[in-house]
Amino acid sequence: MSWHLPARHGVWRLALRFALTRRVAGNAAKIALVVGTLLNAINQGRAVLVGDGVSVVHLALNYLVPYGVATYSAVQLRLQQIELARREADPGGSSPPS
Repeated sequence: MSWHLPARHGVWRLALRFALTRRVAGNAAKIALVVGTLLNAINQGRAVLVGDGVSVVHLALNYLVPYGVATYSAVQLRLQQIELARREADPGGSSPPS
């Protein structure tokens, strides 16, 4: 089976499909849990220990940003793998650019 990256709007659809896979979403969630917890401990640990209020916005962002970065990285890797496989399957470059 020959893989190729579709037109620009199709790449977004493909990227979203990869981002929503169980493997990518699960790995991103694990990374976000570890990194987000560490960030919250660093950024708001004192407020928690003293009993002051914590910023819910910062709390959420400390988990959402690592999730987004991990997802973006995994999707970009997969898209690059597809492009590399396409180039290796057609070393002469006879297929039209997508």
